[in-house]
Amino acid sequence: MNKPVAKALTKLALRCAIAAAILLPLSTNDFRASADPAVRAETIGSPAALIAAHGCWTGAAPVDTVAGHAIVTRLGADRPAYVVSGPALEQTFGGKDHGLTVHAFCR
Repeated sequence: MNKPVAKALTKLALRCAIAAAILLPLSTNDFRASADPAVRAETIGSPAALIAAHGCWTGAAPVDTVAGHAIVTRLGADRPAYVVSGPALEQTFGGKDHGLTVHAFCR
């Protein structure tokens, strides 16, 4: 592969990764969290149901576990969401305000 093509593909991959990092937290997995309709119905309005559905924790992380996701409620939102953990980690441990209420961290 020639250098200009490789450089263009690298830039495209980087742009896709940045777009994914921005857009993924905007989505929720509320309706895909569980096949059980009772859990799905609770998930819409309940941080506890999302925590249970995704195997999250609220205290110290389990041994050898890295938080990849979080359960948060965004400022102005009426329900919690299962999101990529970057902003929640920054807010909890880095002091950067992202307007989140962080309920739990998940794998």
